[in-house]
Amino acid sequence: MAQRAVGATYMGLSGQPGAKVDTFRPRGRDVSTQNLKLLAGLLGLAVVALAAFCVLQTRSLGEVRQENASLVAQLAESKDKALITAKRECAERAASVFHSMGYSDKGDGGKLGLDTQTYTNHYSPRLKRCLMELMINGYQSGGTETVQRFVIDADERADFGDYSWVSSQTKKYWEQKPVICKMIPPGKDEMYCKSTDEWDAYVKSLMS
Repeated sequence: MAQRAVGATYMGLSGQPGAKVDTFRPRGRDVSTQNLKLLAGLLGLAVVALAAFCVLQTRSLGEVRQENASLVAQLAESKDKALITAKRECAERAASVFHSMGYSDKGDGGKLGLDTQTYTNHYSPRLKRCLMELMINGYQSGGTETVQRFVIDADERADFGDYSWVSSQTKKYWEQKPVICKMIPPGKDEMYCKSTDEWDAYVKSLMS
């Protein structure tokens, strides 16, 4: 700490004036001013450092958000591509199963001699299964019409439901109830439906 010299005369042992020496006392006002200047400088440096840190931190968070958004987009694109591939492969397998079972979608009755045979297929991401519903329409003597529909897994050939309907000579087709309407949800006990609307709703739930 800075001090100021004050002139004084040193008296020797003999009582005679000796050499002049300097004594010191604090320079309070000068010290306070220097301390304030030093403190102000340090505060200024702290403010600059904090501002620089905030800028760097903000830029860093922005970069992280951008990277996260890019990863999310890549993941979504990857899932979309995988789903498209699964649907395409499901359609190919369903067509192969349909024809291997002796059916034909050319309207010629196929090997079984039936009138109309069609099918729909759907890959269910929820069930992770390739499902298909086969529909067979037949006409018997006397004008009786029959409809058979059933849902299977194209890979495991597991049966998930059976539907059979026969027309009536005395009722409109919408009044006639199915002869068989059995629903077998994957992993659940079989249930029975009482109308074509119930069957359609069940198939729609499987195909979603």
